[in-house]
Amino acid sequence: MMVTFISQCEKKALNRTRRVLDAFANRIGDNTWQTVITEEGLIAVKTLLRKTVTKNTAVACHWIRSRSRSELVWIVGNRDQFNPQGIVPVNSTTKELIMDIPKQAANPNFLYANTHLQALAEHLFAVGYVAEQLLAHLTLHKTNEMETAFVAGCLHDLGKIDPAFQDWAKNPKKKNLQAEDGQHIDDTKFSFDKHPRHNEISVLLYQLLDPISFKAISTGHKNAIKHTIYWHHAKPYRKEKDPEFSTFGGIHKKFNGNLGSLPFSEIIEKAQKLLQQIGEIDQKYRNTETSLINRIYSETVDLDTLDNIKTTPLPNYKTYELENRIDDYRQQITANALHNLMRACVISADRLISGLSAEDLHEYIKFKNLNVLVEKALSLETNLFSYIQNCLTQFPPSERTTKQSQIAAQLGSVSV
Repeated sequence: MMVTFISQCEKKALNRTRRVLDAFANRIGDNTWQTVITEEGLIAVKTLLRKTVTKNTAVACHWIRSRSRSELVWIVGNRDQFNPQGIVPVNSTTKELIMDIPKQAANPNFLYANTHLQALAEHLFAVGYVAEQLLAHLTLHKTNEMETAFVAGCLHDLGKIDPAFQDWAKNPKKKNLQAEDGQHIDDTKFSFDKHPRHNEISVLLYQLLDPISFKAISTGHKNAIKHTIYWHHAKPYRKEKDPEFSTFGGIHKKFNGNLGSLPFSEIIEKAQKLLQQIGEIDQKYRNTETSLINRIYSETVDLDTLDNIKTTPLPNYKTYELENRIDDYRQQITANALHNLMRACVISADRLISGLSAEDLHEYIKFKNLNVLVEKALSLETNLFSYIQNCLTQFPPSERTTKQSQIAAQLGSVSV
């Protein structure tokens, strides 16, 4: 990758950082360096700068993505010398400038994933794809698990087709607002004590759309999908514990009651159309004629089946039934472990994708560069070895301390 280093160091820190940066990059200005460097080299630069960091140190690293776009990688030292994008401020004002006025207006006919105005179909595909690739590194490319993570990621925010959510996301006053624990929609008249959250609506829609005849995904993996969709946000706190929020039938009753004149069947149709769009994106991205997403939902849904799931409980966070046989207990442990793995990958992917602007997300998909996000997430440096070594110095020499030192050395040599 090609990177640019910007130094805003002062006093003695200026010469110290120059010696480090001169060793790795070409100086193209008094306070600017540029070079082509590997991930390992970039970690080495950051580590060396951190060893001599003081209050006068301020170095920003930018990854040059294209001729017209760069991305902040990290800042070492005083972050106040840069703005949130790693740019050096030359002046400031409290007035609204013309270039600060949002140019992107929400299209009333589009579905959005957040107030960044990421297209919901692109957001869902990207989360599914990145979750699949993250899990591939953890499970040595096991096809069944990878497909499960992909489906769970592509459906995790399906419930955001909720009209109440779309009205909130398209409100220009909420632009770039960050939501806490899935707590979207902050209007005074609105309350999640009486309305399902998007993860609850998502798992309901998957329950209704899942074709029983589709056997390519096993029942166990389908359960993992439902678990991941429902638990990708923490269980909501509600002032009044309403039992209807604990079953599929109850979620439908609450949601349908808040739709007004809009029939629930139209929500189903919107979900089917959205999944079709995700499948098309997947086909184009992978250059294939078919997509798994096109096969995991029914094109016709009999809403009479809602009677069969009125009392069906939503997925449990963990399942342990100690009164069963030990073999059953082992199966439960295996299922819980799979759920943990799926949930971790989808949540991590969701955070990576949600941190992008709508334009950047579109470019990542258009130029098929989502693997770059995966590689970046998996190449973070670790200070585990130094922390353990420091801890070991607090204990007197002994056989146990020696053994711990050996383990610390082994952990420090493992790449993360």
